[in-house]
Amino acid sequence: MFNENFTSASLTYDAEFRTYRNKKVMPQSHYHHHYEILYVYENSRILKIGDNEYTLDKSCVAVIPPYIPHMTISGELLPQSRACINFRPEFIEGIQKCIPISLTACFKSSSPIIPVNKFYEDFKNCIFSLENKTLEKTNSPKYLSVSLIRLCELLLLLGSNVEPDENHSIDDTFFEIIKYIEKNYTSKITLDLLSKEFFLDPYTISRKFNSITGLSIPKYLKTIRIIHAKQMLSSSDIPLTDIAMQCGFSSLVDFDRVFKQDTGFTPLQYRKKTGD
Repeated sequence: MFNENFTSASLTYDAEFRTYRNKKVMPQSHYHHHYEILYVYENSRILKIGDNEYTLDKSCVAVIPPYIPHMTISGELLPQSRACINFRPEFIEGIQKCIPISLTACFKSSSPIIPVNKFYEDFKNCIFSLENKTLEKTNSPKYLSVSLIRLCELLLLLGSNVEPDENHSIDDTFFEIIKYIEKNYTSKITLDLLSKEFFLDPYTISRKFNSITGLSIPKYLKTIRIIHAKQMLSSSDIPLTDIAMQCGFSSLVDFDRVFKQDTGFTPLQYRKKTGD
């Protein structure tokens, strides 16, 4: 599920610089298949990843890998200005093949938050050079090429300022586990099944999974199912029973119970609410 500005199948990069001046927009948990860099440079917002909350302001930047459910919540002070940079792996793959350093290393830290105080000037220059380029946003090769170079500079800067931690760093296997669950969320998925599929012991999978997503595997599955159900409820007239089955719930009763427990509304109430 891509954000509202990143829906085109051909789009591999997008940068948005936005100022929030009110609190009318209700936060919605979502996830996407691309990488996201989020920086709040005026006042603050709250980033919620799973059950964990982080305060975002100009002293830190958030790096959010694919498939991680998250939302941002408005802080007390307005306006709030933020930069949101999205890119798919294929946008950087050409340069990645030419250099020995991983451009996505910053997304494999044990924490999604990187303090920027120690390298603030360099970081600020990277962010605002991207903002200046965004003012002339087009689909032209020149715009995308310059944006690519500036994004890679930012990624290398962030990667070089992530503290290495062999005990808590995230390897590619666990992103593959998350990707597998997201792809098969309508099926019954257990720790034993994942253990056999990825040749890892259940304890390691459970511990690392919680570290990456802020959620247990059952709660992650529930979250993903509800996110998909919300989208279907608000954008289609598909019968509730069909939505329940297509989203992996065992029955309409189970769908109704879990959905209301999470959102405070029954699926029917949510459909009417979002359709108003």
